[in-house]
Amino acid sequence: MAKYTCRIEGDKALYPVLLSNGNLIKQGDLEGGKHYALWEDPFKKPCYLFALVAGQLECREDSFVTCSGRKVTLRIWTPAQDLPKTSHAMYSLKEAMKWDEEVFGLEYDLDLFNIVVVPDFNMGAMENKSLNVFQSRLVLASPEAATDGDYAAILGVIGHEYFHNWTGNRVTCRDWFQLTLKEGLTVFRDQGAEVVRMYKTMFGASGFRKKEEEFVFNNVSERPVPSLLRVYSAPIRLDSDLTESDLYFLLANDSDEFNRWEAGQVLARKLMLSLVADFQQQKTLALNPKFVDGLRAILRSTILDKEFIAKAITLPGQGEIMDMMPVADPDAVHAVRTFIKKELAIQLKDDLLAAVSSNRSSEAYTFNHDSVARRALKNTCLAYLVSLNEPDVTELALNEYNSATNMTEQFAALAALSQNPGQVRDDALLDFYNKWQYDYLVVSKWFALQATSDIPGNVANVQKLLAHPAFDMRNPNKVYSLIGGFCGSPVSFHAKDGSGYKFLGEVVLQLDKINPQVASRMVSAFSRWRRYDETRQALAKAQLEMIIAANGLSENVYEIALKSLAA
Repeated sequence: MAKYTCRIEGDKALYPVLLSNGNLIKQGDLEGGKHYALWEDPFKKPCYLFALVAGQLECREDSFVTCSGRKVTLRIWTPAQDLPKTSHAMYSLKEAMKWDEEVFGLEYDLDLFNIVVVPDFNMGAMENKSLNVFQSRLVLASPEAATDGDYAAILGVIGHEYFHNWTGNRVTCRDWFQLTLKEGLTVFRDQGAEVVRMYKTMFGASGFRKKEEEFVFNNVSERPVPSLLRVYSAPIRLDSDLTESDLYFLLANDSDEFNRWEAGQVLARKLMLSLVADFQQQKTLALNPKFVDGLRAILRSTILDKEFIAKAITLPGQGEIMDMMPVADPDAVHAVRTFIKKELAIQLKDDLLAAVSSNRSSEAYTFNHDSVARRALKNTCLAYLVSLNEPDVTELALNEYNSATNMTEQFAALAALSQNPGQVRDDALLDFYNKWQYDYLVVSKWFALQATSDIPGNVANVQKLLAHPAFDMRNPNKVYSLIGGFCGSPVSFHAKDGSGYKFLGEVVLQLDKINPQVASRMVSAFSRWRRYDETRQALAKAQLEMIIAANGLSENVYEIALKSLAA
């Protein structure tokens, strides 16, 4: 650990901005068209928190007055063309600073806080002391080019990196073996709202409670169905003797939204696992009508929060179900999830159509709970409907796509249309690219949407996209979107013929020569290869062995591939 004073000199025309950690002590011009900047960080830090940035950047500047009355200058640096997209990031930074003071009593300790936006940054973000470095997608946002999910991610990640100022920077790691402690403590803090609410729920005004308590209810006229741990937010696993009938009752009637959602998820997981077994035994699939009735009751509610409704009617993901199986079967899980989704769309079609219609809005985009919830419900219902692949709902989705005034709704409509292979899908994807080809972050979404698709033969589609003029293997964000997105598709990546594994193996070797760090992240997709059937195990193992045997392999990729092979 050491205190750093950093003097930077550079050509003023080529590098007009010179940044490092701490406070700017002095700056000025030098002979020969050069200039300098002197930075001083008064606090000791390990070298991994040192940063230096020089380039042609412009900044959005604001300020924050701390609880002790100090004025802190805030600057977000980015290429000039991206500056208009930094307003939400600045809002997020100020909210994080305010939160850290109000909840943890931690005041920022310098006079200046800088964020630098780097399109080609390998990581998502890095908490270098007072000079945070971010990938563009986690800072830049505008209603027409970013989704609600993007806005939420920016709010969360900027907060997380800022919170590292005290948990990670001032209180730092002795060595890399403490990395999980540093990250764990910061995650604890950026999820602090839930932790504080949990304590309030547990202890309340009456103070501490006993470790164990027994409650006896007398004169109960009929068998009750308990709603357990109401308003409780601790991350726990609960075993109970609730029957399937109890869960269906809670799904339809529980006034605690989390418990109602959890009842639905438990039932959905049980249902999906049961149908997977039926599918594997070539039995006819049938959907329990009680499950449909439970979701119908939620969908028709005029009292429940719309974001809750959207989450409650969303089925568990394919990966979640595969994790519950002794031997993961991607094809069976995909077939079952597709069956349930279509069956729900058939039986709830009128309700889904009503939800889409009633949640349209012509108002200007705002990022607040009510607006996000409305869009989430509308988009979830639209995805169900388009899974039917019927002319009327396809036309509905096209209208939603063409009339959308923000990226959240436009991209959701495109995603819905992309579920079904055919000319409509191809035309919509081409139209979207033509509209947004000059916005590299939106193009990355376009790559990711196609990469994660479960349509038949998608391995070949993704291989073609490697040659697309907008794809650049040197850009980490493009790689994460296309290659990383493909690895997240259980059906395509785990194709029974091994084509997905072969594709990744070849790409990893290409990428390793360009960016070993990113390549090592891609090869980690093989790390759970033993979870699958013997055929898939053999095919995945062969690719890992091929990677390890390659000449000139980087240490990064070799280490991850070797660990994956031995896992």
